[in-house]
Amino acid sequence: MSKKEQVNNKQITTKKPVKKKTKAVKPKQKIGRKTKYDTHVLPKFRLIEAWCRDGAIDEAIYKKLQISKDSFYEYKKKYPEFSDLLKTSKEDTDVQVENSLLKRALGYMAEDIKEEYQDGILVSKTVTKKHISPDTTAQIFWLINRSAGKWQNTQRKEIQVAPETNKMLKSITNQIEKETIQSTNDDIDDLES
Repeated sequence: MSKKEQVNNKQITTKKPVKKKTKAVKPKQKIGRKTKYDTHVLPKFRLIEAWCRDGAIDEAIYKKLQISKDSFYEYKKKYPEFSDLLKTSKEDTDVQVENSLLKRALGYMAEDIKEEYQDGILVSKTVTKKHISPDTTAQIFWLINRSAGKWQNTQRKEIQVAPETNKMLKSITNQIEKETIQSTNDDIDDLES
């Protein structure tokens, strides 16, 4: 319905807004067969998380899921929730291991609890604090992996060789490779005869 108003000697016609009826939009459903992601991966998210915490690598995970390597990496790219699950689960475990290794490398205080029972009743409880000495193997491992430049187990030396000597060494190496291949082929021929 319209309503006429008088404003500054002009007539203005206004209308009440009409509400349009809208239909509820249903989310599009996938048509066709479910993917292996839907049947083999998605229902096993908790298991995958546990496998990662237990130190499983990608190969072990896709074998346990009974999917191919290519599908596994495709799902990691296509489904961010899957990629994030793998990443965070592995990172959490890595942090725990790093913390444990550091604790062993530095030494720590531990409680030793002894309880005595008589007729199923706790009679005494003794709590003893003891110092666990630093573990030198953990220290070495930590230093080699965290500060490889300073704490390498091996030494590298570079030797500069004259160009003529370098050519001669390459020639000798090539000759040895050819002789090895020929010898192997001769052995195979002998076995087949």
